[in-house]
Amino acid sequence: MTRPTPFDSVFGALRDTLVAIRATHGRIDRPGFMRLPAALALLDTIGTPALLDAHPEAGDEYLTLLYAAFRFCDAGEPLITVARDRLAAAMLGPLPAKGRAVPNGTCYVQLPERWIWAQVAADALHEPMDGYFAVEEPRGDLLLVAILGFRPERVGLSQVSMEARSDDVAAAAAQIRTDRFAPAMDGGSAAGVRSIVSQAELLVLHQLALTSAVG
Repeated sequence: MTRPTPFDSVFGALRDTLVAIRATHGRIDRPGFMRLPAALALLDTIGTPALLDAHPEAGDEYLTLLYAAFRFCDAGEPLITVARDRLAAAMLGPLPAKGRAVPNGTCYVQLPERWIWAQVAADALHEPMDGYFAVEEPRGDLLLVAILGFRPERVGLSQVSMEARSDDVAAAAAQIRTDRFAPAMDGGSAAGVRSIVSQAELLVLHQLALTSAVG
């Protein structure tokens, strides 16, 4: 059975608006997108005004998520599903030395359900990572927006975003924990789950996920 995606649940009703932005402004980059009045007007659809007033920095995160959704919609909503057994095997194998191209330039990588966990901050709750948007920027940089705690019945979601270059991959592989993707929460080992605790681990996970799913 196909799992719903965050795009379907959060942005499905905004498809026409995202298509209209593309028709009006073309293939715009992230800084340009984040300055668009049409993009700013969408903030209230995924974040409450009270939250944005209390945490102005959340606005940039929400706009980054909107930009990833915009690029995903423009690419035809390409979904890559990663099988748990293949990803588990890749985690034990050779680590990537260089970055891979993102299929279609943008995609959503759906991870094994409730298997990989992360936090938005060191003092935050551990949440399951549904997957992440991967976006290749026009200048070649990579944007990853990880989606945590997503459930179709939940109002809202948590996210962690990062930027990287293709030559960051080898350095990231050298920085991850020796016990690769070991659980970081109480009871995690008994439950057989994995954890992401840094941007380096997220970047390496992305490369391993593409290798697992695409070959």
